[in-house]
Amino acid sequence: MPWPAFAYDPAKTIALTRVYNISGIPSLILLDSSGRVITNHGRSSLLEDPTGRYFPWGPRPLYELNEYTVCRLRDEPSLILFTEGSADDIQFSLSVMDSLSKRLFEERLKIEERRQEEAEKKCEENAEQGNGLSKSASSEECSSTGSDLPIPPQADPLQLLYTGEDPICDHILESILGLGDVELPLICIVDGLAGHLCVCDRPDVSEAVLEEFVAEYRAGKLQWTPLPAADQSAPKSVGGIPGAIIEQALITHSPSQNSIGGAKEEVKAV
Repeated sequence: MPWPAFAYDPAKTIALTRVYNISGIPSLILLDSSGRVITNHGRSSLLEDPTGRYFPWGPRPLYELNEYTVCRLRDEPSLILFTEGSADDIQFSLSVMDSLSKRLFEERLKIEERRQEEAEKKCEENAEQGNGLSKSASSEECSSTGSDLPIPPQADPLQLLYTGEDPICDHILESILGLGDVELPLICIVDGLAGHLCVCDRPDVSEAVLEEFVAEYRAGKLQWTPLPAADQSAPKSVGGIPGAIIEQALITHSPSQNSIGGAKEEVKAV
């Protein structure tokens, strides 16, 4: 398997961090044969799936919240179904979330397809207006960043997760979301980028309740509350993962704040 590389150059490194929205190093990003991003979470994807069950590790309709998927909470708003995490609870979560997760995933794929078609069309239009050099640059730009553009706002991005036995689930529920006293099962939508969450107030969890909750989210009818401040008495690490890292996965800063280096800063390997 070829491993293309280029000579170390701070300017190129900074450019790559901006193109692929890298917030820290080391970072492993998986690309397809045309240079489009498959996932920005290459390291966690491979650690979670050493046998290659989910190859080529693209997006999935539904994720179990654990040490390998917690990093995804910083990507976009997340609907999480919290349970006690027993085998029966996991089976229940998979059952009630199956239909909704598949429908939202199909919608996402269609949006991605339309977005890619629009990006390619724009590249072709730019190429027709320029010379051969600009055509080459436009093609490279289209292939490297086309699938990593933000999902249109009208798509209302929402990823779905359920909890299992990983201790990270309890830590997030109790120490980060401040919902340790709430009765389970519990549905909530967490938006780490905006710094707020909404808890579903329905007493029961079912397919119909999930569908209604998502419909209200898309209609902008939910009542949001700010994410609480970090609990200073919370454990410093959970499952070997520092608590600060888990909190960062939920409460993040803008890409510009997380960029590595700057125009006049030296980039250092960690």
